Amino acid sequence: MLFFPYKLHLCAIAKRKLKTLSAEGKISIIARCEANHENKRQTQLAKEFEIPESTLSRILAKKEELKDAGAVSGHSKRQKSCEYPDVEKSFSE
Repeated sequence: MLFFPYKLHLCAIAKRKLKTLSAEGKISIIARCEANHENKRQTQLAKEFEIPESTLSRILAKKEELKDAGAVSGHSKRQKSCEYPDVEKSFSE
């Protein structure tokens, strides 16, 4: 049987609290990044928003899609396409 002395330490590492951003929150992040007058790097901006760098870069890469999605509904966290657009349109009227 193999013995891994570092295995005990893996349990002691605290996991990062997951943060779910709404479309509205992502749009505000995009706006603040576009208005970045101090020319901060993405790592500095990610620390400021308290999100991982990869999340910030993903948000900025998909900013056009997010802006369009935010115009439709700013309160949803995920974009879902509806199966029956006619029925969905009649509900919104």
